[in-house]
Amino acid sequence: MPSRNNLLLCVFIGACLTLTVTGDWPGAKIVDGRCFVLKQEMLSWDGAQSACEALGGNLATLASLQVLNDVVAAFNMSKDKFVWIGANSKAVRGTYVWDETNQPATEITNDWWWLGDPMGYTCVYIRPEHPYITTSDCISSNYYLCIEPNSKTTMCATPTTAPTSAPTTAPTTAPTTAPTTAPPTAPTTAPTPATTLASTTAPTTAPTPASTPAPTTAPTPATTLASTTAPTTAPTPTSTPAPTTAPTPESTPATTRKLAKCGKKRKAQYHP
Repeated sequence: MPSRNNLLLCVFIGACLTLTVTGDWPGAKIVDGRCFVLKQEMLSWDGAQSACEALGGNLATLASLQVLNDVVAAFNMSKDKFVWIGANSKAVRGTYVWDETNQPATEITNDWWWLGDPMGYTCVYIRPEHPYITTSDCISSNYYLCIEPNSKTTMCATPTTAPTSAPTTAPTTAPTTAPTTAPPTAPTTAPTPATTLASTTAPTTAPTPASTPAPTTAPTPATTLASTTAPTTAPTPTSTPAPTTAPTPESTPATTRKLAKCGKKRKAQYHP
C-alpha cells in the first residue's frame, strides 16, 4: 500500500502509478504565520482529509475568528462555494476537534457559527459570505482548505523557477552560469577573470605592449621619434643611413670664411 504522503493513480489498464509529492504547494499563502492552500475541487470531508494528507498537510486548523476572516480574504473565496476545514465531531457527537491535532476546537465560539448554532451535523465547513462556519453531513462535496503542519516550513518557502519582475537588491550567493545581457549597476567585489572586449573611454597610464592597429585620434603626451623639420644645433651621434636628397638651404658661417681665405691664397700664388 502506498503511504499517505504519496498519490496513487490507477489507470484504466489496471496498473497503479505512485507519484511522490515534492512538497511545493502552488497558490499557497501564509496567514497568521501558517501555510495554507485552497484546493478548488469538490470532495467529501473524508476525501478532502486524504487529499491534504497526500500533500503532506491536514485539513485546516483556524486559531481564531480573525484567522477565519483572513484566510477567506487571502484566497478571495467565492461566496457560493463552501470550504471544508479540519473541525469535526466524528469521535463524540457535538464535541468538535481539529483534524491536525485531534485536540478539542476550543477556539470555536458561538460567534463563529452561522445563525449561532452548529446545526448538529458532524463535519465543519466555511460559508465565505460573512464569513461563518457551519456543519453538514460529511459526504457532501465542497472545496477544502489544507494547512502545513507546524513541524514543516517548506510548502510556502519553495523558490520560484521564473524570473522576478524587478532586479534583486542583494548579490546572489553563487555566480550565474551564463553571461548577463547588460552591465551591472554596481561595481563587482572581485576582478573579472578575463579582459574586456571593448575599448576603454579614458587614456591609459602606461604604454601599450604592442603597436595599435590604427592611428590615435589625439596627440601623444611626449615627443615623437620622427625627424625634425629644423636644423639641429649639434652633430648627430651617428651617420645617416643614406645621403640626403636635397641640398642644404645654406652653408654654415665657419665653412664660408674658410673657403674665402683659401681663394685669396690661390690668387696670390698665381702669376700669369
